Amino acid sequence: MTWALGWPLELKWAVKYAKKRKLCPIGVDDEERLYHAAGHDITRRLGVPPEDIPVLACWDGDDLKAVYAINIDRKAKTLEQARVRFHKLPPKSVAMKLAWLLDARHGPRWYEYDGGRAYDQSQSDSDWDSDAETIDIVIDVQDTDTEDESDSESGSTGPDSEQQSVAQSDSSLCPPKDCEAAMRTNLITATGDAEVTTQIRELAITGNDETIVGTDGITA
Repeated sequence: MTWALGWPLELKWAVKYAKKRKLCPIGVDDEERLYHAAGHDITRRLGVPPEDIPVLACWDGDDLKAVYAINIDRKAKTLEQARVRFHKLPPKSVAMKLAWLLDARHGPRWYEYDGGRAYDQSQSDSDWDSDAETIDIVIDVQDTDTEDESDSESGSTGPDSEQQSVAQSDSSLCPPKDCEAAMRTNLITATGDAEVTTQIRELAITGNDETIVGTDGITA
């Protein structure tokens, strides 16, 4: 099975995003069209090659969603066996920007990839990284989503800084009161709704109960 670590593009947010940015002609209410338009725009604004942050059809409970994957494990049989490949994680600034663009309200989670494999069927399981560390995931589900299996790699709706290079110290990527990210040793954790621990280092994204990016943060 294949598991993708990342954030889904939620339908409600995608429709609001596409309409606010006028990605489709005025009057278009086709949710599927608006959803795809939002997805393409978010990928473009992220500013990295699409293959670096692949968008995969994954299961979120009983719902199939487009998930922006910052890490992929294509060998784990269960969620508990999913592993993070740290050398394939995107820079902190890119993960922050992605979370903001997707209006993420929790840290990255594992989702089961619908296709079973993220890459060519010719790739063998011998490609499995020996340095990947087993992770423990603790989810405190309140008003949030669920999760789900993996092997590949992974922004933010910055007000008018879209054309600027994504510097790791760029504080404009996310409002400091709503979101905070850090890379440290010994832990990868998303506080609030999810906690993911490893033995190597940490990608922590914390947020309050409000949206990370309000509608007024979506800029043309």
